[in-house]
Amino acid sequence: KTSGFDPLLATPPTRIPTRFVASTSDTIVNKAANSDAMSATFASSKAERDVILHTGDHGDASLHKAQDISDFMARCFVARSSPQRRM
Repeated sequence: KTSGFDPLLATPPTRIPTRFVASTSDTIVNKAANSDAMSATFASSKAERDVILHTGDHGDASLHKAQDISDFMARCFVARSSPQRRM
């Protein structure tokens, strides 16, 4: 199922923000088994960690909020460029 790599076994980054997007209406990817599980796995991270909820099925346009995505990417860039980051 995972082609030899299970993301739930990954070591979370300590400073890089992470974001998981989910919908309870998604008929392809189960929110609890995926986004919620990944968020729990990354709970030890000292970085920003969010589960972003949207409506609709897998790939629904409701998840694309340009300003929110841009703001998140800027925070990632700052975190990645920060001299005190640990990886």
